[in-house]
Amino acid sequence: MALADRCEQIHALLSALKSCHKSRNLEKGQRLHSDAIQDGDESNQYFGNGLLSMYGKCGSMVDAQQVFDAMPSRDVVSWNALIAGYAENGDERLGLEVFSSMQREGYKPDARSFVAVLKALASLAAAEEGREIEGKLVKEECLKQGRILHSQARISGYESNVFLANTLVDMYAKCGSLVDARRAFASMPRRSVVSWNAMLLGCADNGEAEEGMRLFESMQIGGSCEPDARTFVAALKNCSIQSVKEEARLVDGMLLKLESLKRGMAIHAEAARRKHDLDGYVTSSLVDMYAKCGSLGDARKVFEGMPYRSVVAWNALLLGCVENREAEMALELFSSMQSPDALSFVAALKACILLATTDGDAGRVSLERGMAIHTRAAKLGYDSETNVLGTLADLYSKCGSFTDAMRVFHRSSRRHRVLWNTLILSYVDSGEPELALEIFLRLRANDPERCAPDARTFAAALKACGSVVSMEISAVIHADILRRGLEKDGVLVTCLVDACCRCGRMVAAQHVVDALVSEDLIAWNALLTGYSRHGDHERVLELFERMRGEGLEPDSITFMAVLSACGHCGLVERGKRFFKAMVSNFRIQAEIEHYHCMVDIFGRANRLGDALETVRSMPFRPTAVTWTIVLGACRKWKDVVVGRLAFESLLAMNEADTAAYMLMGNIYASRNMWTEKAENVQHKFLKGTFMG
Repeated sequence: MALADRCEQIHALLSALKSCHKSRNLEKGQRLHSDAIQDGDESNQYFGNGLLSMYGKCGSMVDAQQVFDAMPSRDVVSWNALIAGYAENGDERLGLEVFSSMQREGYKPDARSFVAVLKALASLAAAEEGREIEGKLVKEECLKQGRILHSQARISGYESNVFLANTLVDMYAKCGSLVDARRAFASMPRRSVVSWNAMLLGCADNGEAEEGMRLFESMQIGGSCEPDARTFVAALKNCSIQSVKEEARLVDGMLLKLESLKRGMAIHAEAARRKHDLDGYVTSSLVDMYAKCGSLGDARKVFEGMPYRSVVAWNALLLGCVENREAEMALELFSSMQSPDALSFVAALKACILLATTDGDAGRVSLERGMAIHTRAAKLGYDSETNVLGTLADLYSKCGSFTDAMRVFHRSSRRHRVLWNTLILSYVDSGEPELALEIFLRLRANDPERCAPDARTFAAALKACGSVVSMEISAVIHADILRRGLEKDGVLVTCLVDACCRCGRMVAAQHVVDALVSEDLIAWNALLTGYSRHGDHERVLELFERMRGEGLEPDSITFMAVLSACGHCGLVERGKRFFKAMVSNFRIQAEIEHYHCMVDIFGRANRLGDALETVRSMPFRPTAVTWTIVLGACRKWKDVVVGRLAFESLLAMNEADTAAYMLMGNIYASRNMWTEKAENVQHKFLKGTFMG
């Protein structure tokens, strides 16, 4: 065959292979490969590279590896095709290994090589369990490898390549290092819409939504880059995330995140102006944004105007209904869905949980509806999905059907951590801490590596520990937390301090707080409350002064512990100064509990007139707790006059208040006022009981 004819034949084969990988037609690609073998074209390097690309795009990496291994000669394109194939088909680690082999065999990577391997690393980062560092979830292992690859690309002179720079931004963002992502973004000589989109999504994924919104605004102001549909998806995602941080305000009976809603509407208007508002991904993001901002009406309007409603859009609306406590609306929508997926079932089951927890009489009905949804999920094969199983376990536990919850757990072929956590938390929340600890210990003993406990698991177990006051198990959990390097997790630290205090391990609780790298007010409050609970009131006051010396600003909970300590130590004047400083110096609004502390301080010191004056000066209506504190102090000091006032005030609220009768009866008895006791206490008690 003439050289020109052979070149034309190879060109035709390459065109056919490109057609196969575009249409993902593996069968046709395999036929072309078979025909090429018969015609002796397989050894052609260009055709071999085309086969590698086609098999990678069609998801057959076994065939791709066989082609690669059989190639008589390879070039960088061959290696790149194999790396990209593994990266795109979920075998990212193999992609990294191929990249290393390429370098070991003396091939110099080009920009496409680095793009392919960095994409593989970005995918690995999504699966890596992150570690919280300074409030950010960082994928340390992938970040370390990414920085090495970045350095190699820079040395090779490819850092200015726009495709590589875009991939670096995406990789760093997925590794949880927005600092590195910003640096890569800022150093780009020119930025495409892909660059902006990578940075915007990186901000959203790393909880920096406000920065993402500012970036979107600067992109529009600059005008150098035209936003596409993906840009609006990223902007709306940032807006949705930002709305979670905003406090809702009541407007016409709806709780709205007004600032986020305003910004979301502006993005919607801009998307419509640029003709991107009918893009399926944009409309789904709009539904999600409006729902998260509390405007279900706007969410439904967008949803109903969609020419095609994807399952993503359905799920956004379903979850929005649940988040806005419209459980019945969610279940009504779910019943009309033709093709629900796992997340749809999760949303519907969450709606049942919402009904069960908000309406005490709806537990049985919610359980029945949940069981019907479970049956439907089973028919479609979604009852084995981890998130569905976890929500089912939660539903059954919340409805009091622990047998069904355990049945779901045992039926799971792969007991993912999420399922363990859900079951442990459900038992804790349902008042079954012993069972929660039993499950935690089973997880710890049976499957410690494949399904290792995380911060959420330990937090639930510690909560259960505090409820049953198990000193031994709390010590075991404490050791596990240290062993797994989770001692810096803010929420977990607070749970650990609280559990140690409840279990009487005050020295351990103090050590946890002392070891904190940065001051954590919540953990300090848990420690102060713990010492107060154990009657070590002098230690509470000592720690408060230490807190202040270290520059930590107290809050209302701190002052609750401090005022309580003053009352138990008889420090009336000091308590008055603390109360005044709380309001005047720290600008903390006194709550009724703080006033109760002051009433108690005066009452314990036999300053019942001051106690009564405090009650009368409160900006709150006195409650049964208020008058019970006063009456308790009157019993201690045998004060009949103030005691009678408190007693009558309590009876005005509840004639059958047994504690009030007992306290007042003791006051009369201590004064040998037996007639008054009979007439004013016993007679009223009998009347109140029978009348009640």
